[in-house]
Amino acid sequence: MTNYQGNQHAETYERSGVQDPVSIDIRKLLSGMPPISLKRSIFKVRRPLRKVNEKAYDPEILAIGPYHHGNDKFKFMEQQKQRYLQKLLERRNEGSVNNYMPTFRELQEQARNL
Repeated sequence: MTNYQGNQHAETYERSGVQDPVSIDIRKLLSGMPPISLKRSIFKVRRPLRKVNEKAYDPEILAIGPYHHGNDKFKFMEQQKQRYLQKLLERRNEGSVNNYMPTFRELQEQARNL
């Protein structure tokens, strides 16, 4: 079926007020889907899946999370993150992270419980 013919079918269903059977099937399929979690998390890719293409799962510039911590490849960006933290504290006239530690601890606990 050409795109033109497909458009004609869609217009016919719209004018007649009858629902397209394909759209009904798609709607049924989607209604059975579980809801998407609003929580964000970083998952470790299982070994068999990683073996298919190791490079596809390795960050290239910036690593977020614990899986690549200490990897020399990301040393420059780790230093950049520390510089950004330092500048943020300077802008807020706070030379210490002590004021943020209670919030950091709470967020750390939440992140580990995901």
